[in-house]
Amino acid sequence: MAGRTAFTTLAALLAALLACGGQGDQIARRYERAGASPPLDGPRALGPVAKKGSGTLQVGATTARVETQGQSVEDDAPANVASRAMFHAGYFHGVTPGLELGGALMVTHTGFGKRLSSDTPSDRLEDTLFFGSAFSLRGVLAEDEVFFLVGTTELSFWILPYHERVSESEDGSPFVFKDEKSTQFEYFQLRGGLSAGIRVGPLLSVAGGALLQGYPVFQSTTEVATCDPDCRADGEEPTVFGSATTPFVWASFTPGRLSLSAQWFANVGATHHLSAAMPYGGTLALGYRLGQ
Repeated sequence: MAGRTAFTTLAALLAALLACGGQGDQIARRYERAGASPPLDGPRALGPVAKKGSGTLQVGATTARVETQGQSVEDDAPANVASRAMFHAGYFHGVTPGLELGGALMVTHTGFGKRLSSDTPSDRLEDTLFFGSAFSLRGVLAEDEVFFLVGTTELSFWILPYHERVSESEDGSPFVFKDEKSTQFEYFQLRGGLSAGIRVGPLLSVAGGALLQGYPVFQSTTEVATCDPDCRADGEEPTVFGSATTPFVWASFTPGRLSLSAQWFANVGATHHLSAAMPYGGTLALGYRLGQ
């Protein structure tokens, strides 16, 4: 009886291995993706750091240059559809002398987007608004009557639309469409930088610096061949980590409680062809000071 049980168990294991080896090792699954993303931009808190007990309500608009590159997603070019316009509203408050905390809400639309690679299927993305929120911290590292040095840290959370199309190939045959879906991808973006500036009289401040920031890079045509007990292939994460260094300059004119700030930024030293795809842009912001 024991010998018969052992033989039955061994036969079952061999049958399972043969079934998996005969099917799963010959099944490949391809994931084709297109994802919306915000522009690579400069800091969202513009102007001098708020004094203790006062704060600034700010609304702004950003426009960025976006260029479709000649690279294909087959060459690992980003499958992003990057926005050329974005709007933000925020509040930045001075909590101690030289320390400002704030937050902002960013909004843009997939209709403002332009694909980064030559063959990203941008028309598969839903026509929709998408949003991000940011927590901002700025601290004065050095200051006198004219000169100031400021450090900036921002943590943003984005909900990005993306589309995924799945195809399968058996025994090396051409890929055949199986399924597709439109959904959302959650992304945390960390940004940090340093800027130095001067006060040109009582109403005008000018500063310049650089920001190092992460950026979501959507990957397409990802192929996976595997075999689990059900002979199913599991897809990888939709994005990989990208980054860019963003030099910027801004000027802020503050007559009374109102402020008007303008910023120009460029993207250099970026991964995944991001510098060429999103070379530069600008932001215009209107603020109103509350408190003291």
